This record gives sequence, C-alpha cells and structure tokens, in this order.
Amino acid sequence: MGWEVVPLGTKISPGTIGLLASLGITEVEVFPSPKVSLILTGDEIIDLGNPLQPGQIYNANGPALIAYLELMGIADCQIYKVKDEESEVTRIVSEALVNSDFVLLTGGISVGDFDFVKGSLEKNGVEQLFYKLKQRPGKPLFVGRKSEKLVFALPGNPASVLSCFIQYVKPSLLEWMGNPDAWTEPQLFPIEKDFDKKSSPYFFS
Repeated sequence: MGWEVVPLGTKISPGTIGLLASLGITEVEVFPSPKVSLILTGDEIIDLGNPLQPGQIYNANGPALIAYLELMGIADCQIYKVKDEESEVTRIVSEALVNSDFVLLTGGISVGDFDFVKGSLEKNGVEQLFYKLKQRPGKPLFVGRKSEKLVFALPGNPASVLSCFIQYVKPSLLEWMGNPDAWTEPQLFPIEKDFDKKSSPYFFS
C-alpha cells in the first residue's frame, strides 16, 4: 500500500524537495508552466528611458505584468509591441496564438477608431467567452479561446489591467499549472449604510 507524500497540485518548494530527497525520490511529474504572449498596443506607448512627446505615455502595463508573471514562476513570456494598424494587430495575434498557451493584450479592446483588437481576434478564429464585464476598474475586458488557448484582452488603464489580471488571468494561469485552489469562492460582507449604484458588477453584456 502506497502513501501520499505530496498531494496533487502542491507547489514544489525547497521544503518539498528536501522531503522528496529524504525518501530517495529523484523525479516527480509536474505541470508545465504555460507559454505566455504579451501584446502591448497603442502608438502612444513609449518604452522607459525615452523622452516623452506630447500625447505619449510610458509603458507601465508591460513591466507590471511581466513582474507578476515572474512572481508566479512563469518565465516563458514573449513580448510584442504593436502599432495601431489593423493588419499588424491581426498578424501579431496570429503569431502569438501559434507560440503561446495564453495570449494577453493591453489596450485597443474598446470601440474607438484605433481599437482593432476585437476584430483581429475574430479574424483569427478566437471564440468570445464574454466581453465588457460591468466592473470598475476593468471595463472593457474580453476573454476568449481558440482550441485550448486562452486569450485575455485587457483594458489600457494600468489600474484596470492589474485588477483584471488578478481577478481573471492569475487564477486561470494557476489552474493551468495544477493549483486546486486557483479560484476562490466569492464572499459577501455587510456595508455600514446603503448607497446607490447605477449598474451591478455581476452582469455580462
């Protein structure tokens, strides 16, 4: 009769390795880390270290998301900076879908004149799971899939990007890596007094 030493879904830590070594175990099966593509859209986005011109902003989303992925132990991340051109966005999305398990995009998912992300995803056969979740910060947000690949088109605002990453992308990545507690149950807490809100954050459109 065998004994369970390390439960399925346990993160391999130095302590875990020491336990396995003490039992003479040299190899275990693990979930692979996903391959991630990060596509940064927007002609106004400028890399750090360059002087800003009128109408330009520094690239805050890229470093923040890369840091979060590294914190999760995900090092295989391909970064793309794409211009606001429909054909170029479509081409980069196609390339990212071939090379990655997860595709993350920032910006360009609204309905402005230079927002080409949603149309590019449709042209690449990405099935929409939901779009424009009513929440703040974090609207709009697109989530889709193509075969086993997941696509998250995040807003451009840095606060919205991190909010959506923590709430949706991070649990999806953790589930991919075998974490049994990737998704937490929602919790309700009483408020001190009533307040009016125009829309509920729990409906999809």
